[in-house]
Amino acid sequence: RTSMKDAFKLADDVLRQGVVYGKDTERDIEHYFIKRLTGRGESYKWVSPGVAGVPDRIVFFPGGAVHLVEFKAPGEAPRKLQQVIFRRLARLGSPVTVLDSRAAVDAFLEVIP
Repeated sequence: RTSMKDAFKLADDVLRQGVVYGKDTERDIEHYFIKRLTGRGESYKWVSPGVAGVPDRIVFFPGGAVHLVEFKAPGEAPRKLQQVIFRRLARLGSPVTVLDSRAAVDAFLEVIP
């Protein structure tokens, strides 16, 4: 199995070589993720009234693995408020994975058992 670090390095290499999927929006990447996830796990939109900055989705995989995922358009970074929330979640043992391309989605799903 490929490590998460190696998978993201591979995704970066693919992007540097000019293999791109077009000008995807955040929504396009999220929909691509949901399509690729089918049959492998469950994903639910995280809506938290009164608390801005939470990740986009909570993703459940067989065996009890739970991941928090934020989607961004290519090259975009989480907003400052999101960064604060993501650091809090990471301190609690629940890091957030930010996916900003189809290649990043593919790399993420490659390392999940």
